[in-house]
Amino acid sequence: MDDKRIEALEQNIDSVRKDFAEIGRNLRKLAENKSSKLEQQARRTYNCFSDRAQDLWEDAQDYGAHYYDRARERFDDTVESATDKVRENPLQAVAIVAGISFIIGFLASRR
Repeated sequence: MDDKRIEALEQNIDSVRKDFAEIGRNLRKLAENKSSKLEQQARRTYNCFSDRAQDLWEDAQDYGAHYYDRARERFDDTVESATDKVRENPLQAVAIVAGISFIIGFLASRR
């Protein structure tokens, strides 16, 4: 080969190297942009799920408090009703407690 052809070939090789270097830089920038976008999307998704989980937790607390209050009111009503019955009929209450105690004692002694 003559010198001109070798020189032209070297220039072409150098040009191809520069093109590949440019392609590499462009790919790196593209990957960085994509990574940044994915990170932003992941943050938005996390925040959305976090907010939803917080809402569900608060709803569960509200429901729990509501049912606790209802159960507490029913318990208080039952205790008040039982107290009223004992005050109205104290002898009957003592007889009922004695009967229940006898049955429990009888069943416990059979073991």
